[in-house]
Amino acid sequence: MVSLVAGLIIAMAVVGLAQQATKTFHEEVRAGSAEGQVRSAVERLRLDLVRAGYMSTGNIKLDPKIARRAGAATGSRYLQLDNMSSIRLFQNGSFAATNADNLATNNVLSPDTIWLTGNFTSTDEYEGVYLKTGGNCGGPRMLLGQTPPLIENDATVYQLVKGGAVGVKRTFMPADSHEFVARITDRVGCFHYAPVCDAGLIAGQAFVDFKADSNGHAGVPSGAIDGRSCGVPDGNGSVERLFVAPIQTVQWSIQRRPDPDLDPIAGLEPATHKFDLVRQFVDSNGTLVDRLLNASDPEPERVAEWAVDLKFGFTVDQALSAAAVGTTGLILSFDPDSATNATWAGLVATQNIGDPGPQRIRAVRFRVAVRSPMADRQADVTPDLVPGYAGTYRYRYCVDNVAIASCTRFARVRTVMSEVSLRNQGRMYY
Repeated sequence: MVSLVAGLIIAMAVVGLAQQATKTFHEEVRAGSAEGQVRSAVERLRLDLVRAGYMSTGNIKLDPKIARRAGAATGSRYLQLDNMSSIRLFQNGSFAATNADNLATNNVLSPDTIWLTGNFTSTDEYEGVYLKTGGNCGGPRMLLGQTPPLIENDATVYQLVKGGAVGVKRTFMPADSHEFVARITDRVGCFHYAPVCDAGLIAGQAFVDFKADSNGHAGVPSGAIDGRSCGVPDGNGSVERLFVAPIQTVQWSIQRRPDPDLDPIAGLEPATHKFDLVRQFVDSNGTLVDRLLNASDPEPERVAEWAVDLKFGFTVDQALSAAAVGTTGLILSFDPDSATNATWAGLVATQNIGDPGPQRIRAVRFRVAVRSPMADRQADVTPDLVPGYAGTYRYRYCVDNVAIASCTRFARVRTVMSEVSLRNQGRMYY
């Protein structure tokens, strides 16, 4: 009996140790999952930030390389493109009324939303034959490459066509029933922007169709930049060889995305407490490509589940010319919680030369935070902020609907801050 009692005591100790080890193991798995998600999200976001302005314009209103029609004040004849820019920031824009949860208030977090514009579906621009008529939308058409079977002579178009009609369409139009943008480069190097309304293959040759503007003009109007004759001359026939590049806008935000397969199990935590870091396309009209808005749209990309924070700060160059680079006081940096960031990445349709604008953002600092899926702590931890830094970020996230001072259930948070240099905008001084 003494041996049995001793063995029972040892067994109870072993069971207790095993329970504690199991609990610790699952806690670390959850924390490790949060850390893995935030790091992969940071890398994904960095890739998109690097492409801001890639094959596009920093500010369509002021860009001097854009051919304009006589008397035009904006870079495009299309009203829907008047606010096109490489970066547009919506401070505190992630929690809209449709997905707001008072946990954001309790945790003192107000994630941003950002739009980035550039070529996100390709690394190339494509040469083709520009036809002033013949498009499916009442506007012009471009036939990419040369007439088959000589299309193999153009490597970029050949690779594009290998993806079939769907591959061509998704390069220029990531979602059906949505118009996106293309940059057309004419024979003297002037840029023209127009909405793309169709793309695909016809008789084995890739085509891109452009929307006609309200006046029925073709996608490449004649005009002038610095004395150069830009565009397709109206009286010199209907065929020109030009280059076209696909342009898209992507939105990064934190959203509540209902999904029974991904939401927490009933009883653990309300499903409305779960938010995700989401990347999705925005069409040329500023409409989100979102299955919640249009059942035929693709589901946006969930970059990280259980995301709780997304903030952006800019380093800007106030110089209006390359000659002024290096002048004291012209380079300014703002932390990710500064209200000044919005003045540099807002609407551009009403901007004038010398105003703060997205084309003069030289680097982006950002903060991404992801929480563990379950509460595993009872007390809050306040981070020590860097002196002079006005931002707010958390080590613990209150999962209950109470003020954080009264909260007793916290999930651990993993936060990563990083910075990206915008190489595509390094020479934009307009």
